[in-house]
Amino acid sequence: MASELNVADMETFMKSRGFLAPNFTPTESQRLMAQTIAEEVGHTSTLHIIDALTRKCYGKCVPYPREALNYTESNCVNICVDRFVDAQAIVGQRMIRQQGNQQMEMSREFNRIQKTREVGEIQQKP
Repeated sequence: MASELNVADMETFMKSRGFLAPNFTPTESQRLMAQTIAEEVGHTSTLHIIDALTRKCYGKCVPYPREALNYTESNCVNICVDRFVDAQAIVGQRMIRQQGNQQMEMSREFNRIQKTREVGEIQQKP
């Protein structure tokens, strides 16, 4: 469910934000550190999801704790988890679509600016 980060993704992200020079080549220790950070981000995301599921589904379906869930409680928890997973998938898809739209808009704006500059340069030439 949580997006998996890898070292190449982190390097690309850091270069795009100006944290690393475009020609930066990381050392092995820097790669290891980036990998450790990526794993920790994934672990933290998993813990947040488990916490949210526990609070939401058990809070809704289990009136008081005991050794085992009865059929009704178990069924309620299963349905709640399924809905939670479905909702997370929908939100994730919308975010991906929204990011794609933003990138397309930025690309269009960049192209528009480039064309404007090119037209200005052509008009300035005698």
